[in-house]
Amino acid sequence: MVEIYHNVQSDNGTMTDQHALREMSTKFLSSVENTKDLRAPLALESFMRGAGMVDVAGRMIPLPLNGWSIG
Repeated sequence: MVEIYHNVQSDNGTMTDQHALREMSTKFLSSVENTKDLRAPLALESFMRGAGMVDVAGRMIPLPLNGWSIG
């Protein structure tokens, strides 16, 4: 099972709130906050365990959206 958590951020803290990807992410999250919980991907492992599944492993995989950071 794969889900995308739409919170665009930088791994080294260099992405500002004015960055186009960050602005897009913030606006997208705001536009659906009353209709859908976009944080659900963060809880998939516990949802599956709660449904009775036992061999469950969860992990977050970064998805680069622009150039790699330097340093």
